[in-house]
Amino acid sequence: MDALTAYVGERLRAGAAHGQIEGELALLGWSPEQIRQALRDALIERGAPPAPARAADATPQPSTALDVGMSLFGFALLAIVVYALTHLGFGLADIAFPDALGGADKRVLSGTIHRAMASLLVALPGYALAMRWWFARYRLSAVRREPALTRWLTYGVLLGASLATIGDLIAVVYALLQGEASARFVAKASWLLVLAMLVVALYGLERRQLQYGHAPPRGALATIGAVALLLALAGFGLVLQLAGTPSLARAQALDAERAARLTRLAGCIARYARDGGELPGSLDTLLGSVREASCAGAARDPVTQRAFGYRVLAPMRDHGAWRDGRFELCADFDFAASTASAGPGSGPWQRHGAGRECRALTVRVHAAASR
Repeated sequence: MDALTAYVGERLRAGAAHGQIEGELALLGWSPEQIRQALRDALIERGAPPAPARAADATPQPSTALDVGMSLFGFALLAIVVYALTHLGFGLADIAFPDALGGADKRVLSGTIHRAMASLLVALPGYALAMRWWFARYRLSAVRREPALTRWLTYGVLLGASLATIGDLIAVVYALLQGEASARFVAKASWLLVLAMLVVALYGLERRQLQYGHAPPRGALATIGAVALLLALAGFGLVLQLAGTPSLARAQALDAERAARLTRLAGCIARYARDGGELPGSLDTLLGSVREASCAGAARDPVTQRAFGYRVLAPMRDHGAWRDGRFELCADFDFAASTASAGPGSGPWQRHGAGRECRALTVRVHAAASR
């Protein structure tokens, strides 16, 4: 070994890289352990200080409350991130590949996507910082004992992600064999597969360091983080393109509120006609009624606070046992809406165009009830 150490020292003085020296000696039949020992001895002869020896029976430091707390915090953030990414991907698939047999309500879908975005914006940076702290803590303290709770939770995460990967692949193959693999199904299955593989890769590297004492390959953690970040950014970009910006979502929500208010106002007018036998001549007359005073909030636009348009088209007239009347309500909408995108309780305004929209409505009451 002295001759081997002397040779390594000469090659180091000649400026040869460690990898080059290792390759040369491997060609000559030296084992990796012999080469590593020779490099170590040569570096020590050149003045490199060796690491202080650690007692073989060194007692590992017990885990602290901080370790357990940060571990649980990281798992909670992981659950939020995976949940949000799953719903974000599924929502984008529903928008990009609508179901011909009827899909989810667009307003509900938009709310789900925006909730997922909000969760990611908060949880993803927090999770990245928590994992960075976790890896650094156990890299700096090699004799620190990992909390048992963390170890078993990690096993559970790895098992769940692995089963999700296998189950996802089985579902895709089954759908292909059944001829039911639609574009939306394939998009959702692919999204789930990528997420499960990222989780398995991340916690596999964590086990490699904490349980087996091997540092992750250079750049591995950064690569996983970059892929997760790119997925989130791509999801955000697609959301803005397919589902619209937050300002558009707010404008659509205000249109839905207008439609809901008009529906409530129409109900108030119909109730006034049933009680008095006549349509109110104006909204002021309607709201002047003690019973219908609670309808004041429904009579105005949520943004401008101006009263909605109202006029009587046909006063109440007797038609046999019934009395009929017609009235018109009008409002200004910012965007057009279909039945699928209208909010709950929109009534006759489930479909409307952009701009001024009016609806003629009929009130029918029993003649005896109105007397």
